[in-house]
Amino acid sequence: MSDIAALNLQTMFVGRHSFYYELIDSTNLELRRLAEGKSSATGDGQAAHLPEGTVVIADFQTRGRGQQQSVWQSEAGKNLLLSVLLRPRFLKPPRQFALNEAVSVALHDAVSPEFEQGEVHIKWPNDLLIRGRKAAGILIENSLSANEIRSSLIGLGLNVQQTAFPPGLPQATSLWREGAKVSRRLLLERFLTALEQRYLQLRSGDFAGLRKAYLQALFRYEEWATYKSKDGHTFRGRIRGLEPTGRLLIEREEGGVGVFGFKEVEFL
Repeated sequence: MSDIAALNLQTMFVGRHSFYYELIDSTNLELRRLAEGKSSATGDGQAAHLPEGTVVIADFQTRGRGQQQSVWQSEAGKNLLLSVLLRPRFLKPPRQFALNEAVSVALHDAVSPEFEQGEVHIKWPNDLLIRGRKAAGILIENSLSANEIRSSLIGLGLNVQQTAFPPGLPQATSLWREGAKVSRRLLLERFLTALEQRYLQLRSGDFAGLRKAYLQALFRYEEWATYKSKDGHTFRGRIRGLEPTGRLLIEREEGGVGVFGFKEVEFL
């Protein structure tokens, strides 16, 4: 049996209800099917009964995705591939980036104990870096109405035991590659526990506390570095913060502050 097929959690709701698959197309796709009552795992008519905090876990997925349809590549049985169902109806759509902050900080909470202070960062908006290399990606798919976020599918790919990566991914790394020989199960239980804690912090309305934790972990925060804007212009700048919507604020060395959405600025 896989080491992540059964969990020992002390959470109230996150991870208390879970589905494990040895092979699946995508954990986010399967979680959506479960939520809509279209999965063979539950049969029809179960959509209304899927509890908040339900988790789908897989050892391998054939259609894993990152942000904006990019492909998430992972060696079978070596990493963490999972999706979590949340229903943050208390959160207004203009503040949805706060959910991204809660999830990103929770992942940082789970991984950082394995390393020295300052070795693990969140790269805006939600990649996890270890010593400057990418170890994880997060994909959040929100279902919105006019005044609320009806549901959120939180997809996570975390490289744990994989130590060899395709030539086209020179910046990819894993915990094992960086010397942290931690088990997948421990990391999974740690992440789900931290996710519940940070989600409850969000639900309590502590936006400022989450923003502070996010900025403390943010890669290159208040450091001068080189960037490239989507028009091809290269500039020196330093990250000064975020808009409430999550857009990145970079002070330019030449003067002024640039405001950037996702894929509008490249870290060099």
